[in-house]
Amino acid sequence: MVSMSRPWGRLAVGLVAISCLLARSAAAESNRELTAIPVVPGDSDAVPSDRELTVIPVVGGDSDIGLGAGYLMSLADLSGGVKPYVWRLEAGGAISATFQGSPELSYLDNYLIFTVPYALGGRVHFEGYASYTIEPQLNYFGVGNASELTPGYGPSDEFHQYERAYTIARAMARYRLHPSLMFLWGVAHTRSEVSYLPGTRIDQDLNSPKAPVGEIVRSTAEHQAVQFSYGVEWDDRDDAVATHKGHFHSVIVDFNPGGAYHFPFSWGRLDVTTRGYHPIVKNRLTIAGRLVLDALFGEPPFYELSRLRDTQAIGGGRGLRGVPAGRYYGMVKIFSNLELRSELFGFDFLNKHNIFGLTGFLDMGRVFAHYESEPELDGDGLGLKYGIGGGIRLTAGRSFVVRADVAWSPDADPIGAYLLAGHPF
Repeated sequence: MVSMSRPWGRLAVGLVAISCLLARSAAAESNRELTAIPVVPGDSDAVPSDRELTVIPVVGGDSDIGLGAGYLMSLADLSGGVKPYVWRLEAGGAISATFQGSPELSYLDNYLIFTVPYALGGRVHFEGYASYTIEPQLNYFGVGNASELTPGYGPSDEFHQYERAYTIARAMARYRLHPSLMFLWGVAHTRSEVSYLPGTRIDQDLNSPKAPVGEIVRSTAEHQAVQFSYGVEWDDRDDAVATHKGHFHSVIVDFNPGGAYHFPFSWGRLDVTTRGYHPIVKNRLTIAGRLVLDALFGEPPFYELSRLRDTQAIGGGRGLRGVPAGRYYGMVKIFSNLELRSELFGFDFLNKHNIFGLTGFLDMGRVFAHYESEPELDGDGLGLKYGIGGGIRLTAGRSFVVRADVAWSPDADPIGAYLLAGHPF
């Protein structure tokens, strides 16, 4: 397992410190802006600040990673009436633990995102991202849509777990060919450490001579990857933060060349996503839908078989809710989300207008172990996995959304619960 005394631990402490300093300096800058704003006598709608700061301490639970605490921070420049913002800095940190006797670390994450939607004269949408994550209790039940969940499985079941610690540094730019049409390109570097106990399920499959499992499941203890991304996006949404109408479609291809000692895996990903939003009652009730196809090719490390780019796919709070994160692994993943989003009432708090709403949703999908038919791994039937549930949404100002969801699924034990920043799509 990963030791916090190694460079990973020092990096985690450094990222925590940097994030806290950024949040602290951002708060100071925002306060200076607020004190400089003149108040017009008799006018209840005082001139708004050019800076919108949201800092939210988080204490709660997650069905995938246990109980934890952290923070979410967003600082956005709203000057000039630019929608949604001129730039935005988002920072977040979280640490969680499971409690099966003594507390055990289940998740540690710190990230920074800096976004400029209209750089270089409005032609380029730029995003810089950095993160450090430790996930000591990731699930692995085998490859394929027919993999079985062990009866009585719980967070202390080390036979079906492994640990991954990783850093990501990424720069992404989107060039506007048209107000709604963008060409995307980016580069990212990832460093991973994977560890597991001898005799566990992942240890057995990594050393399996049986085809196709031995050909699909692969990893090394430490490895790196440099990824190049290219894509096309169509985005005519009325708002990127709290969307009421429009579409957002994307086709993105990632290449990880590999072929060197520290970069052993050569693989790629095709991601096709379509999203649509339609108002039923203007500014009150919206129906939103997403359909995703994620296909891997080449020789990816095994943990990518459960993921959709930076998050879990068939399972977890940003994929198919209600299904435990990392429940299903496969080279191909297809899933959809359907949400009915309401905005019930607004209120002013901390110098910004906030909106409270409720959401109901249905998620469904499945994985395919390989491109060839594998009934032993995927089963013979339709094999759809699904989750159904609801949640609350708090839109804080113009640039930030907090959501809390609960979901039931035949795969859940007993339900999935999530507290996250932003809509899932």
